[in-house]
Formats: sequence, C-alpha cells, structure tokens
Amino acid sequence: MLKNIFPPKIVDGYASPWRDGGYQLKVNEQSVGKDRYEKYKHNVALQSIWDKCLKKQQDSYSEYEVKQKSLKSVKTYISNFYKQCFEGDPLFAFVSQSYCCVRYHHWYAVSKDYHLKLYQSRQVLSTKAFDEFQSMVIDDLKNNFNKERRFEAAFNRYVKFIDFINKNYLRKPFYYALPQINKLNKRNDLIIPANWIADNKHIYQIVELVIEYWGKRRLDSEEEIIASLLFSGIFFGGINDKTWLLSWLTQCLNNNLQPFIDHTLQITIRYRSFK
Repeated sequence: MLKNIFPPKIVDGYASPWRDGGYQLKVNEQSVGKDRYEKYKHNVALQSIWDKCLKKQQDSYSEYEVKQKSLKSVKTYISNFYKQCFEGDPLFAFVSQSYCCVRYHHWYAVSKDYHLKLYQSRQVLSTKAFDEFQSMVIDDLKNNFNKERRFEAAFNRYVKFIDFINKNYLRKPFYYALPQINKLNKRNDLIIPANWIADNKHIYQIVELVIEYWGKRRLDSEEEIIASLLFSGIFFGGINDKTWLLSWLTQCLNNNLQPFIDHTLQITIRYRSFK
C-alpha cells in the first residue's frame, strides 16, 4: 500500500480541512485565550489564501498540459494515419507483449497518480503567483487589522508564515523574500554632516565680508537696516527658526533699535496665545 504523505502546514494541530479548500478551527476562544485565538484565525486565513493561489496555479498548469496532450495526440493521430495509408506500418507496433499485463497497467496508473498528487502537494507558488498572494494578504491586513498595534502583530504573523513556507518547502537559495514594513527613518538633527567644517569656513568668510562692508558705509535705508538685523539675528544670535526670527525682528523695529556690532541685545519676546 502507498503511504499518504502530507507536507506540514502552519495550521497543523488546531485546524482541519473544511469544505472547498478551507479550514475549520478545532479550538475556541475560551479554551486558548483571545490573543492566541486571533493568531490561529489569522494563520487559517493565510493558509487559505495560499492554498487558493496554489490551486489557481495548478489549474492553469493542468489546462496547459491538457492543451499540450491534445496537440500531441492530434500529431500522433496524423502520423499514424499517414503510416497506415501510405507506408503500411501496423498500428501500435511499438508496444511489446510483455507490457500488456492488466495488473501492471493498473499498478502503473496508481503509482503515477500517487506521484502526481505528491508533487502537487509540495508545490510552491511561482513569482507571479506569489506577488498575487502578497497583494491579497496586504488587502486582508488593511481591511481586518486597521489599528496600528493589531496591524503590526498581524504583519509579524504574515512574516512567520512566509518563513515557515521557506523552511519546509524550499531550499535556502530559493527562499521567498520576507516582507517588511516600510518605516520612515526619523531625522536626527544633532548629527553633524560630513561637509559641516567646509561649509562653516565659507560662512565665516561671508561674516567677515559683511562686517567689513558695515565698517565702510553707513546703513541709512530701511531695507539695509532690516537686512543687517536679520543677519545679526541669524549669525550672532543663533536664531534658526523663522517664527522666532520674525518675533525678534518685530521687537527690534518697534523699539527703534539699531544694527549692532560687538554689542549684546537682551529682549523678552511674548507670543500670542491661540487658545
């Protein structure tokens, strides 16, 4: 007797096949707890989606094989017809007498069917079918796990499912790539860029040129006064926020303060409350 061989599935132990390609849980929420029950339900959903994509792929392969066999049978029929009509060769002359045993053909058919089912049971998804599987899983995650914490937990189960398929069905060079959540990298404002020293040398040269310019002429126009105040606030005051800079400039202009060099200005800025 041929032994039935079933490749492992992630739902083994707590779910059994049910109806057309589905699975039925053998446990309830009261017996295993809420979190574990949700994990089991999600694994069942993932396995069902996988089996659905696999069946679709196998059906497409079967249709292709049927077409190829039909085409081959037509070619064989035409070839045999040509031989019978024009060459006079006997039909099926290639079949020897020793292979005409009924028991042999029955066993051959059973063995061939067994190996075919075994091959189908260990099949994995092609690249195209795997992409379709991933899109179906992502849609399921968005629809059923919309909260951030539940989504992250469900996504981790999805990663473990792919890892299970890799370790039980594939060799390492052919592993599926594990899915990852695209997270935005947080910007660290304290990191000093590589060109910080070179840029500061240029800034220092600009400051020296401006100070030299201020020493050669008087600042009479309002535009020159405002420009010099802004320059002083940025380079000497260290104000790097436009809201703060505007408030500081407004305070300077309202108090009739003049541009300064080698002097310290201390003022208090009050911001309007929007509450």
